[in-house]
Amino acid sequence: MSRFFLQQDPEIQQFLLQISVLRKINPALVIALTGNPAAQQILDVISQKGLFIQAIDEQRTWYRVHHLFRDFLQSKFKLLQPDAYQKMHSKAAEWFKQQRYLMEAIYHAQQAEDQQLILSLLNSVCRELILEGRHYTFLELVKQIPDSVLVQNPNLLYDIIWTLVLTHQVTLANHYLQLWHSVDQHETLLQHEDQLGLAPLIAVLEDKLDVAYTLAQQNLAQLASTAYFARAPLIGIVGLYHICLGQMSEARKLLLQTRIIYLQGNNLYGVAMVDCIDALCDYLLGDLPLAAEKFAQVGQSEEYRKLGLDDDNKVAIMNILSSFKADLYYEMNQMSQVESALMDFKGGGNLAMPDMVVVGYILQMRLATLHQDQAAIQVCLHQAHTRSSQWSLPRLAQTIQAYAQQASPLSALADTEQAVFQPYLNFTHLLRGDDLMLVRQQIFMGQAEQAKEYLSQQLAFFRIYPLRFARVQILFALALYQLKQHEQAFDALQQALETLMPTQAVRVILDEDPLIWDMLNGLSQYLSRQKQKHTVVLLEYIQQLQKLNQTESSVEALIGSSGLEAL
Repeated sequence: MSRFFLQQDPEIQQFLLQISVLRKINPALVIALTGNPAAQQILDVISQKGLFIQAIDEQRTWYRVHHLFRDFLQSKFKLLQPDAYQKMHSKAAEWFKQQRYLMEAIYHAQQAEDQQLILSLLNSVCRELILEGRHYTFLELVKQIPDSVLVQNPNLLYDIIWTLVLTHQVTLANHYLQLWHSVDQHETLLQHEDQLGLAPLIAVLEDKLDVAYTLAQQNLAQLASTAYFARAPLIGIVGLYHICLGQMSEARKLLLQTRIIYLQGNNLYGVAMVDCIDALCDYLLGDLPLAAEKFAQVGQSEEYRKLGLDDDNKVAIMNILSSFKADLYYEMNQMSQVESALMDFKGGGNLAMPDMVVVGYILQMRLATLHQDQAAIQVCLHQAHTRSSQWSLPRLAQTIQAYAQQASPLSALADTEQAVFQPYLNFTHLLRGDDLMLVRQQIFMGQAEQAKEYLSQQLAFFRIYPLRFARVQILFALALYQLKQHEQAFDALQQALETLMPTQAVRVILDEDPLIWDMLNGLSQYLSRQKQKHTVVLLEYIQQLQKLNQTESSVEALIGSSGLEAL
């Protein structure tokens, strides 16, 4: 390469050195850099001579220099003419900035070590990168900026904190939060609309939805109606909290407001998040077919295309939907759909709601358990414990560990404690009923009376959510059955089945303790003796559940025997 370079005229040599700073070359850009109006002709001549320069489009608008030749030229240019080298990068940065190629502009500003231009460009592009889901690209761009510079740029500092929180980098996020509060102007910064939006979001990521709700209400009162970027998540947080309180009507009003604001702010991911929660609401209300239809429509409409939907951000949208959509299919016993949805879960690293993460890992554990795949169970446990530590999310490890121990419930809790009733449930409780594990163990460890008392409180509170109500009602029936109150137990179980029948949900029954099948047999006999017409449909439903259980038991037996043969 050195020989080829030295064979050229001095004018061509200088031209090559100057354009070596560019990752891609455009004649107009080269004219701006070199001041040579004959740039197009020179590029054509060099390209025809085969001097490591190629046109990369048919119109010969853009060129590139072979990376080895470019490295050689750059090293030589930087060594022999350091001031000119830096000046070329500055010129390139300005040209790309004017042409709105902001990522290229940032690259050249970094090479020119032009801190002010870097900051100006980053402030221009940071929100766009975040809304496009390019969190790691953004963090890579800002990692070299000194703390002393960041404190003078509150907007950029906010976006760094927000992005770190979204990517679960809590330790680093806390570092920048401390930086935020350490500067002289922190009282002013605390009133900044971005700070008002940040605090509730951090509380959500810290698994403190109640704290997030309180902060969101307080901060919404201080935000201007045009602060789209900050207001929409806060209204959404308030809506989420109302769902957890069982106040669905108010929640859906707030979700609608949130969606409108996200549309006004052209926030593609915000709209997808709201649509995901809207589908989840129908799921919680027992309309599983409608929920499935809504999940399938997210990211598909013309509305999304107008917001800039493409193949890259569609992947991120599928990630947002993954765990809640998979949970819906799981409850409907559509296992292939569950596995398909979980392929988009990707460890939950980009999911903003802790419940989305926990539900995703629960489903992975359930699938591994159903398949009797001990290796997959151990992998899931390891990943959950690792993520739990990395993200300061202890509930994740605790919940997955509890699911792993379900196969031997007597060893899972040596000392059971009385469950404490609270008129609030998180989304994992509402969907998976993991808060009822302790109660289930009490039922089978001689504490059925205490369990019955707790469950009766739950029954009075969460009737609005059919699947949750049915799950609690089934446990209530099991407690009564253990207490030898068989007739009351059958009545409770009948109510649970009548609640479940219209929903198409079956895993609530299939995943229950094996005693449920003895109870269903007893209930069938009990209903048959009554000889009432309205019980015919219920008896048919029980038969369908029994067939599903027999099929699943046969598959499990086959898997088990295959495992023994392998041993």
